[in-house]
Amino acid sequence: MKTTTFFLLLAFFLSGCGLFAALAPTPAAQQPVIVVVTVVAPVEQASPTAAPPVMLTPTFPPVPTVTVTLTPVFPVATAPYAASSTPTYTPWAITQNALEWGVSPDQRWVWALEPGSRTDENEYLTTHFASQDNQAEWRVQPRPDDPGHPRGTKNLLRPLFWMPNEPYVFLAGESCCTEGPAFFTNGRSLYRLNLETGQFSLISPWGPPTHYSYSPGAKYQLIAANGSGLVSATRLQDSQTVQIPVPGSFVSVGNALWAPDGRHVLLRACDVAEFYSCRKTPLIVVDPEKPEFQTMVSDLYQALEMGEGDQETMSWDDNEHVRLSGPKYALVFDVVTGELVKVK
Repeated sequence: MKTTTFFLLLAFFLSGCGLFAALAPTPAAQQPVIVVVTVVAPVEQASPTAAPPVMLTPTFPPVPTVTVTLTPVFPVATAPYAASSTPTYTPWAITQNALEWGVSPDQRWVWALEPGSRTDENEYLTTHFASQDNQAEWRVQPRPDDPGHPRGTKNLLRPLFWMPNEPYVFLAGESCCTEGPAFFTNGRSLYRLNLETGQFSLISPWGPPTHYSYSPGAKYQLIAANGSGLVSATRLQDSQTVQIPVPGSFVSVGNALWAPDGRHVLLRACDVAEFYSCRKTPLIVVDPEKPEFQTMVSDLYQALEMGEGDQETMSWDDNEHVRLSGPKYALVFDVVTGELVKVK
């Protein structure tokens, strides 16, 4: 019995060895491993000069705050510029401590006058611009090295005119507060800032009180400096300028009132620099394309028979007729024929 059992176990063991031998991998069964190596081999043989792509994460440097010393013409950006998807400011925040602030006509920019720097007893305020989309900001100042600035004053740049459909704003330089009221003038220097590139240009250097004006559609720029004897009309498209001489008695010229089409402009004149001391107040009409003017009336108050305290109004009826109204009657001037008609 024991012998039989032994042989049975031996037979079972030998049959199991045969089975394991049958299941052992043959050389042919190892081919898939070789196939895998063949697939990855081209990657291992790639050119050593080929570099894998690198994903870059954009970073933005902090916005510097600097004081810009200006020269007559600035060929490149000179003001601090910020363009970031994560700005550190909000446009309306710049108005919180502003001395004065406003918004561009297209609502795309907020501007504010801020405390600036002091030099030789003068203070030079900073004009700060911030875009409503939180993508850009600019800071500019008047020229601190300009000897024309009177001592003990606050010197500033105030936005005067925003070009429609173009990224330009004109700024008038002023001083506060050593002079009396300016009825005819609105600045003493003129700058232009490109809100896209930061190019900051001096258009008219510091000088006497001056009247700056722009026609509808921004075709013409008008500059009339006190005591200059000239009205300068510049076509902004090509910078062509017409110098219009005015009588030497017209010490002050300003208060421009443009015709709707911008082809004529009505100007007040005064025989002294201060409006409240005028002995005569002529009204003239200027064509910005011609070096001449037409006199509508030689004296506003005499023509309307106005007394002390009376008020007048001026308006354009159309592109060719300007109306001057007083308490007793009105005068209508035809800029084409030069005819002046009294209207009850």
